[in-house]
Amino acid sequence: MKKKIIDTLLILIILLIAIIYGYKFFALAMGIFAILSFLEFFNYKYENKINSILIIGILCLLFILFNNIFYNLPIIFTIVISLLLLVIPIVIYDNQKKYNLNDAMYLFGIVVFLSLAYNVLILICKIDVLRCIYIFLIAFMFDIYSYIGNTLIGKKKLNKTNRTIEGSIIGIIMASLIGSVYHYNLIGDDILLIIGISFVLSIASVLGDILFYNIKKYLNKENKQIKIIDQFDSVLLVAILYIIIINIL
Repeated sequence: MKKKIIDTLLILIILLIAIIYGYKFFALAMGIFAILSFLEFFNYKYENKINSILIIGILCLLFILFNNIFYNLPIIFTIVISLLLLVIPIVIYDNQKKYNLNDAMYLFGIVVFLSLAYNVLILICKIDVLRCIYIFLIAFMFDIYSYIGNTLIGKKKLNKTNRTIEGSIIGIIMASLIGSVYHYNLIGDDILLIIGISFVLSIASVLGDILFYNIKKYLNKENKQIKIIDQFDSVLLVAILYIIIINIL
């Protein structure tokens, strides 16, 4: 967990540098992280799959991810093309053991989820860099303070994960507080509204951890080392929820 905090801070520094140089540079950084995340999901389920399928998956991921950043296409078009590219190899290989419909649907689901989630982060950065930093701040502060809470008073495990209920509560409180102070001073808006949004997003950080933990558990490949997707599990869910909230408000 200590290593995760160190890695989290390093990633935050890298992202801040990327943001300073503009949203397109930030998009390229997100593209790298998205590919690494995809590779982890790919390796969780497949260890000996053909390389051409992996390459197709990465190309589909970037095709959807960079839409509305470097080019503008209807989102449904990018998704349909990606689906076709992932399904066609079933016919070409004609080998159910090598590649079948279940494989194609699994990869398609991962491609769509990761590309759209990272795309949301890039679009938020494009609209307002300060709001993008706010998302990372909420997720990363939750990670750091929940770890501190786990170490100091943590006892009862949360949904059989490495987190504890006590540590998560401290993480939610501190992430909400720090996020609210940041948002109020640098972005503005009504203080009560900001506190409410920060609190909801902090809870989303917990749910993001639990969601990805259970996905890895389902795949029977629970990873005990620090990985890219472990750094972004909370961030991705927070970003998706935040864009929904600001569009409603």
